[in-house]
Formats: sequence, structure tokens, C-alpha cells
Amino acid sequence: MSLPLSSASKSPIKSDLMQDARVRAVIKENLYRGMLVRPIIVTATVIMFWYLLEVWPNNLRLMLALGIWGTNSILYLALHFYHRFQDMDKRQLPEASSMYLKLLVLNCWIDCAALGFVGLLITIERPDFESMVVIGLIMYMFSAFIKNISYATASRFLPALVFMPVTIAFLMRGDVAHIIIAVYFIISTFSLSVYGASAAAAIQLPIKQQYEIAKQNEALSQLTKQLSIERDRADAANAAKSHFFTAASHDARQPLQAISLLFDGFKMSSQTNLQDKKIIEKIEVNLNAIRHLFDRVLDISRIDSGHVTPEIKNFSLQKLFNKLDAQFGELAASKGLWLHFVPTAAWVEHDSELLDRIVSNLVHNAVKYTQTGGVWVAWRQARGRLEIRDSGIGISSGEQATIFNEFAQVNNPARNNDAGLGLGLSIVKRLAELTQTPFGLRSQKNMGSTFWLELNAKPLQNNLLNAQQTALNNFTKVPAAKMEKPLAGLTIFMWKITLNYATYLNNRCSTQVLLLRRALI
Repeated sequence: MSLPLSSASKSPIKSDLMQDARVRAVIKENLYRGMLVRPIIVTATVIMFWYLLEVWPNNLRLMLALGIWGTNSILYLALHFYHRFQDMDKRQLPEASSMYLKLLVLNCWIDCAALGFVGLLITIERPDFESMVVIGLIMYMFSAFIKNISYATASRFLPALVFMPVTIAFLMRGDVAHIIIAVYFIISTFSLSVYGASAAAAIQLPIKQQYEIAKQNEALSQLTKQLSIERDRADAANAAKSHFFTAASHDARQPLQAISLLFDGFKMSSQTNLQDKKIIEKIEVNLNAIRHLFDRVLDISRIDSGHVTPEIKNFSLQKLFNKLDAQFGELAASKGLWLHFVPTAAWVEHDSELLDRIVSNLVHNAVKYTQTGGVWVAWRQARGRLEIRDSGIGISSGEQATIFNEFAQVNNPARNNDAGLGLGLSIVKRLAELTQTPFGLRSQKNMGSTFWLELNAKPLQNNLLNAQQTALNNFTKVPAAKMEKPLAGLTIFMWKITLNYATYLNNRCSTQVLLLRRALI
């Protein structure tokens, strides 16, 4: 019976560990290793036989008990040699150990019972040998107990078989000294029985656990191999998919480009009425959608195939804001939305092209899913985050878990291509993981969304001073006569400009420089 390790550890004494054939096999081997002590006992028995035959030749009961003890010892040795000359693999089989273990324990019980009876007879016939009997029984008991301690049943009853006959004889004497010795034997018998049961379980449990751990390790090893095979298959399938998409996208882009050129020529040259113009506009929309789809699929395949390598450098975040403002400003205005990029002097450490693609996808999604209000993009210096907020439809908590998967879309169950293809956020996730950029979102249904990126930014103060110093160097290279006239009479607002620079502008250019203590953002 297989026993869970947790329950066995909670109640080791009650655990029927000996029902496990593997545990029995190990216990049998442990008992076998202690059998070599038996020749010493047999030799001592032969000497005792000779001595007692000389002293009590007419004591039949004693001679019978000694004969049983000696014969049992010879059987014990025979069992040992039978086991010794068996094939190692055969004798270690769990199924082959059951009968051997039963014979071994039965022999031990007969041995202890015979020894206890011999001790009783010697005590009755020769009271002057009591000390020798007590010492001999104690020494033999402890040697047998330690040898058989791994088997709970044997270690529990061996003390009673050895000590109880002599204990009864001492109690029958009735004097104080013998009663004290008898009480000592009773206490020792009870203590050894309890300890033997606990110790046997403590020995058997690690044996059981050893096999269970080995079994679990084997299962884990098989599972690891299977997972490795499945992972290799998945990697191969993913590589094949990426290769197919790359090849298909590349091959399809050429005829698509030819169709686009032909369509542009047709649109410019043909004389069309109002109905034809509507058809042409629909054709153009679908061509743009197909072109956009191929671009997204090609992006994903290039990222998955490892053909995109980040090039980290420092650059101004404001340049990215200006580019995105020009790119999406008209789209937002066409929907009646405001698109606001908060001015910033921050410089970040990132791949400028990949960050452009990440943020442009986020801004495009924000504009696409916002019907009223607008989109706000800003660098949050205190948090070290670039945030893109919108007042759009929002994303429920259930959809947030899958929103970064391929073709995942919000409020588009019919897969309407006018609402997009659901690849933008998948590209964002891939590029963010590729550049090791932490990202996330906060959103509630019908409450808008905030997507954020954690970026490494250089200190603002150093960036400002570097920019100011560069401007000052370029400014002082221009002759005063050329710069006084254009700047004369102007009021210039500067943030954290050096005092020498402000004085220079006031004196040389007839300008009024006002130093701002806070940024106008």
C-alpha cells in the first residue's frame, strides 16, 4: 500500500510501512548484515552446553531449552548462508524478501523465548548464578534489540520474551532485592517496547521516502524530457511560422506595391463621377488595411525570428513627441479629439526607433478607441514613466489579461477590420520584452486607459546644462552685429539659465531675459 509522505510524517508509529515490499526488502538486508554476530553466540552456547552438562546432567527441562536454543541458532546460520549464496539481484527483489523476513523474525522470537526460559530455569536451579543470568540477559537483550530495531513487531516483543520469565521468578521470591530487580525489568521491557516501535517507524519512514523521492525524481525527469521535446517542437513550429510569414509577407508586398502604384495612377487619371469616387475611396481604404496588415505581420515575424537587435543610446524624448504629434495630430483632429504631448526636457536611454514603434502603436490605439475627449502623453519624472492616457472605451479586468495577445481586440467580436487587426499591442509587448522595458496598463470599463513604460532617464539638470552650454557656445560664435538686431526689444523666458548667459543677452542684444523658477508644464 502506498502511503503519502505527509501523512506518514505526521503519524509515523501508525503508518503501516512494512506493507511496502520495497521497505521490507531494505529491512531484510539490514537484518542480514547483523547475522554474522550469531557465530559468537553459538560458540558461547556450545561452551555453556559443556559446562551445564557437567553440572546438571539430570535437568531435562534445562537441557531441552538449551537444545532448542542451540538448534535455533544453527537454523539461523543456515538461513544466513542460504541467503548469502543467492544471486544478488534475485535476493534484493522486493517480492522475494517477504518469506525470508518472516523466517528471520520467527527465528529471532524462538531464540529470545528459549533464552528467557533458560534464564528462568537457571535462576530456579542455581540462585547463586542470578547475577550472571541478569547480566547475560541484559547484554543479549540489547544486542538483539539493536539488531532488530528496524522491524517494529520484533523490537516491540523481544524484551518481553527475554525478560518476563526471569521477572516472574524474581517476583515469586518475595524479597525486596528481587522485587526491585523485577520492577526494573518490567520498566525496561515497557520502555524498550515503546521505543522500539517508534524507532522502527523512524527507520522505515526514510526508506519509504527514499523510494518515493526516487520515483518522483524519475517522473520529474521524464516530464522534463517531455517538456523539452515539446518546447523544441514549439520552437521549431514558431520558427517555421516566422519564416513563412516573413517569406509570404515579402513576396506579397511586391504585387501589393504594384497594385498600389497602378491604383494611384488610375485615381489621378480617370474621370469619375461621385459614385465611382466612393468606390475608389473604399478600394483605397482596403489597400491601406492590407498594407498595414503586412507591415504588422512582418514586424512580428522579424521580432520572433530574432532579426531585431536593440541599439541603446541617449536621445531627447521631446523629439519623439514632436514626431508623433505630427504623425497622429491630423488623425485625432479628424475625429474631433485633442492630442496633447506635454513638453519635456528629459533624455532617455533606449533604442530610439523601437521606442518610436512602441509609443506610436500605443498612441494609435488610444486615438482609435477614443470617441470623445482626447489623448494625453507625458513623461512622469517622479515615476520614471512615459504615460499614454485616453478617455476612450476602457478595458475590463477580464480583457486586460489577453489584450497583449495577437488579434486581441476590445469591443470587436465580429472582427471588423475597420476597428483594426489586433496586432498593435502584440508588437508593443514583443518590443518591450526585447528591450527589457517594464510596461503595463491601468484601465476600467468606460473610464479610459493609461498605458505606461518605465524608461531609464538621464538627470534633467545635466541635460538642461548640456543643452544650455551648447546653445551658449553656438551663440557666442555669431558676431554681435548680426545678432543684436534680430533680438533687440524681445523678452526671452529662460528656465534655469546661467546668470552669465542672461547678463550677456541683456547687455549685447538689448533683450529682457526673465528667469523662470518652475517649468511651464
